[in-house]
Amino acid sequence: SQGEITEKQARKIAGRVTDSTQTDFKRLPIEKALDFWSDYTADERQKLSPILRQKASGIGRLDRTPLQKQELQTRARAALAK
Repeated sequence: SQGEITEKQARKIAGRVTDSTQTDFKRLPIEKALDFWSDYTADERQKLSPILRQKASGIGRLDRTPLQKQELQTRARAALAK
């Protein structure tokens, strides 16, 4: 279904250190981006953090419950603080 990715796609995203990593990361819904965050190297996270910040800034516009939005913001802040 929409917003889901296959295991193969996940490995592909986590396994590449190229500009396509950033492209793939941009396409992920924020929940998946946060799920995969710990799989990235420090260098990758440095490159991806502006994208994650951008995703986090859009949380308020997502079609989620206030509690879900709050949880996403907390997770995003924690990820970006590392």
